[in-house]
Amino acid sequence: MSQANPRSNPAAAIADATASLSVLTARMGERLGETAQQIDDVARSTCLLALDMAVEADRPGHLGKGLSQASQDVRQLAARTHRTLADLEAMLKAVEGRTA
Repeated sequence: MSQANPRSNPAAAIADATASLSVLTARMGERLGETAQQIDDVARSTCLLALDMAVEADRPGHLGKGLSQASQDVRQLAARTHRTLADLEAMLKAVEGRTA
């Protein structure tokens, strides 16, 4: 990027600003993609936890009833996380489409 005086060459200043913005946008997109992957990992782990809890809930006794409800709550949390992740990914694609 040039260090030209913006008053002497406004087109160069605009080109430099555009290039800087493109680099920044690309970096932010990469970071948001990494964050989305982490959210997906948490959601998958949450689903596995819900499955484990459901298996334990099938055991007889008072503890099983509590685990059954907790399992349902965890499953609902995982589903909500997946929906939120889908929304985030849609927003990322929209931003990528505008900056491409």
